[in-house]
Amino acid sequence: MSFERFVTHLTGNWQPFVRFLLLLLGVGMIVWIVIVSILVTTQWVTPGIKVSVESSGAFVISTGINERTAVFLLTPQGDKASPWINSGIQIRKDQKIRVTASGRVCLAMHHMIKSAFKDIPPPVPWNGPAGIDTLSELPPITHRMEESVRSQFRIAPHLFQGRVIGTIATSQPPIRPDSILNIGDFYEGEAYQTGTLWLTVNEIWHSSSLPEAYTPGSPEEFKANIVENKYWNVWFDDNSGAFLVTVELGS
Repeated sequence: MSFERFVTHLTGNWQPFVRFLLLLLGVGMIVWIVIVSILVTTQWVTPGIKVSVESSGAFVISTGINERTAVFLLTPQGDKASPWINSGIQIRKDQKIRVTASGRVCLAMHHMIKSAFKDIPPPVPWNGPAGIDTLSELPPITHRMEESVRSQFRIAPHLFQGRVIGTIATSQPPIRPDSILNIGDFYEGEAYQTGTLWLTVNEIWHSSSLPEAYTPGSPEEFKANIVENKYWNVWFDDNSGAFLVTVELGS
C-alpha cells in the first residue's frame, strides 16, 4: 500500500486513527510517570551532596536533608591573641551536635626532648582528646607544687589539661567564656545559641595578674618575662601534635 493510499484510508476511517493517537499518548504518559518516579525516588534515597572547604580549613559535607558533617584539624597552639580557633562551622540554636575527636598532642615539647635524651619518662606525656588525668597516667606524673597555682590559669580550670573544649560565639569569644562545650573525645547535645564553633585545647593562658607564687624558686623573674613581654600564650607555643575533630550537625 502506497503512502497516499494509507493516508486516504486513515482519513476515511478516522476512529482507528484517533484510537492510535490515544494509545501513543497513553504510552507516553506512562513512560513519563515512570521516569519522574525513578528520579524522585533516587533523589529521596540518595540526596544531593555538597562539599565545601571553609577559609578556616574545615572540610564540610552537606546533604539535601539539611544535615552536615564537618572535619577540622585542631592544632594545640591557639591563635595569636586568643587560645580559641575559629573552626568556620556554623551552628543554629537548638541544633543537634555530635562531636568526636582523635589524635594526640604534647603540651610540653621541651620536657619531651629532655626526657628523650635522658631516657626517663616526661613529666607531661602525649595525651588524647580527653586530656591528662594525673591520677591515672602511666608512668605516674609527679605533681609539682606549682601546678595547683598554674591550673587556675587554664581556660577551663575544672577540666583536664589538654582536653578538647569548644564554645559557640558570633565573634571571637573571651579567653574564658561563660559557656564551654566539654568535648573530650566525644560530645553530644544541642546548641545553646546560634553562632560559629570555636575550638581549643584546655591549656594555660596568662594575663597580667600572675600570682607571686607562680613559680617557686624564681617567681619574679619568670613572672616578669611573661608580663613585660605580654607573652600570654607561652604555654601554647611549645605544644605539638593535632586533633582531628569531626562535627555532625542534625536538623
